[in-house]
Amino acid sequence: MLLTIDIGNTNVVWGLFEDSTLRGHWRLATESRRTDNEYGILLLNLLNNAGFTPFAFAKALRMGSSRPV
Repeated sequence: MLLTIDIGNTNVVWGLFEDSTLRGHWRLATESRRTDNEYGILLLNLLNNAGFTPFAFAKALRMGSSRPV
């Protein structure tokens, strides 16, 4: 599985793909005061609630980010 992360100015969006099939997706508001640990806990809880474990995507991660203009 491949976990993708899009870090935007207003939302952080996660997608979990198996080959080309989107298996799950989640969107949270971007909060500049939220720590990396808080985002990690939120993501793990979202994955758990959907029946996934972190080990399902441990080998593949893609992340993108944009900076404000």
